[in-house]
Order: sequence, then C-alpha cells, then structure tokens
Amino acid sequence: TDISETALKAARQAIYRERAVAEVSPTQLRRYFETLADGVSWQVRPAVRELVELRRHNLLEPPRLPPFDCIFIRNVLIYFDRDSKRTVIANLIGALAPGGFLVVGPSEGIYDMLAPLVKQATYLYRKT
Repeated sequence: TDISETALKAARQAIYRERAVAEVSPTQLRRYFETLADGVSWQVRPAVRELVELRRHNLLEPPRLPPFDCIFIRNVLIYFDRDSKRTVIANLIGALAPGGFLVVGPSEGIYDMLAPLVKQATYLYRKT
C-alpha cells in the first residue's frame, strides 16, 4: 500500500497513546474510548468509529459524497497557493450540510475566505 493508504488505515484504527488523551476528561475517556491490553494506549470505541468516514480525496475537486456534518482541515492548506486555497475552501463549504462544522488549523491563512460561515470558536466555523 502507498503511504496515504497506510495513514488512513492507522487513522481508522483510532488508537492513541496516553499522552494524546491526557487532556480528555475521565468521563469522556470511559464513554468514547477503551483501554488496550498494553495499558498505555486508548482506542476509540467501535460505535464511535463507525460514525466517521475517512477517505483519500483530492481537495482541489469537490467531494463526491456531501453533505458532511463536520470536516477537519488542519495544517493542510499551508502547502497550497492562495488561488488553490480559495478553491479548496469553496469546495469544502459546498460540501458541508446546513449546520455543519469546518475545523481549521491556526496556520492555514484562510480566515478571509470563511465569510460564508459563522465563527463558533477559535478554528471552528459553522454553515448556516
């Protein structure tokens, strides 16, 4: 498999080391994660993982399966030129369901492109 398929496989397993879940409350850990046999890793419960779809996609093309409830695009657009960023953001906004969320990273350089969305919190925007 190529590197993107390897990364997708790892992401689908949703396994996190103790350090990665350090700021997750004990209540949320019990509700959404299970401890693995090694005692230092946590895995998102199957019922939660089944709600998430991870797939490879060319961001310069509109997604083929909208509408999405939530799209995460953190620390990706820093590698795109300004025109490409506009294309990607337009595609992602178009792919969001009404009320859907877009989560962006702090370094994307796209905040002026998010006018069609309503800012909910730092890095979190919602489509009305």
